[in-house]
Amino acid sequence: MPFVFTPFALLGVALVVGGLLMVRSQRSSRWVAVPGRVVDRSFLTTPTRVTVEYPAPDGAPLRARVSAGLMGGLRGPEVGADVTVYVDPRRPTDVTLGPSSATTTYGWAFVAMGAFALVTFLRISG
Repeated sequence: MPFVFTPFALLGVALVVGGLLMVRSQRSSRWVAVPGRVVDRSFLTTPTRVTVEYPAPDGAPLRARVSAGLMGGLRGPEVGADVTVYVDPRRPTDVTLGPSSATTTYGWAFVAMGAFALVTFLRISG
């Protein structure tokens, strides 16, 4: 019977390790806050996605499409609104509108799912 549940346990371990690596990589990033401006907004997605323009380290303008989440209410920020954009200086195209990102959220979700899978495996096999 343990053979049947071994893939379940391996999946649990992989989720925990992968999730922790995602959280660790996100936390090792040093986000820098830069001023930005909303130049476009999508009404067809939930949450609202916006295109923001922000300065690159060399001063050239860059654009990125990011999720606005609940920023600015349920409708999101209006076109032309000034926003703070958090940029990873090592990868100027890696931006977010909040100091944390989906990587951290998904990482912790993977850790929780992996822990649940391991606990379930131990209860069934034991």
